[in-house]
Amino acid sequence: MRKSLFFAALCAAALLFTGCKPEEKPGGGDTSTLEAFVKTIKIVNGGISGGDMINGEVDNTAMTLTFNNVPAETNIAGVKFQATTSLGAYIENDTYDFTAGNPADAKTLTATLKCINKTDKASKEETYQLILNLSEPASAPVIEKIVMKDDKGAEVTLTSANVLDGLLCLGMPESATATIVSVTLSPLRATYEFTTATDGVIAAANPGFFKMDFMGLSSQFEVTFAASPTPGADWAQAVVHDFSIKTSNVYI
Repeated sequence: MRKSLFFAALCAAALLFTGCKPEEKPGGGDTSTLEAFVKTIKIVNGGISGGDMINGEVDNTAMTLTFNNVPAETNIAGVKFQATTSLGAYIENDTYDFTAGNPADAKTLTATLKCINKTDKASKEETYQLILNLSEPASAPVIEKIVMKDDKGAEVTLTSANVLDGLLCLGMPESATATIVSVTLSPLRATYEFTTATDGVIAAANPGFFKMDFMGLSSQFEVTFAASPTPGADWAQAVVHDFSIKTSNVYI
């Protein structure tokens, strides 16, 4: 009898122990439930101002993330994304440089994005192709800042205010040369050329032209070492007064 009671108690204890055993957490030891999919994604710094939000199309069969009608003026060297993903997953990077591996004049840009999900016991990774289809450019490029040095080493900073009537005025009339230090255009992807520059140096005797291009939209300006004239004032022209018209003005 005592042996039977002891055996029954032992079985009850065993059942109690196995009944309280904790269940495995999904994604812990069971990797089949772990997912790393992108559900939604958008660009958060599109357009020339960097303030446009652009939604992407997610295809988890073809593993593509496609963005159509992206403004061509978007800073493609630093496109920032926001995404919603599978529980616990995240995108490897939120900012991508599309200048790498894409031609300068390309209208379709690609890059690779990884979505990752990790636990203590397992990990899952999915690889997507990012596709940016650029719209046609809206305007020709403009000068943000050009930094030059004269023949004495003094720096001169130029902006779009130094462009007037088809001229780019360097503002160094006493200098024999101008050395190009840096050129910043908008959009940043625009290209430029000083047509007579040799090793970054322009001679006052032959200053040539400054050309800009952005995806086929171009402009050019004749380079002069002269200072920029005051907008709206042309002091080389004679001032004519018509004294046949009666006014209250007094001329001396």
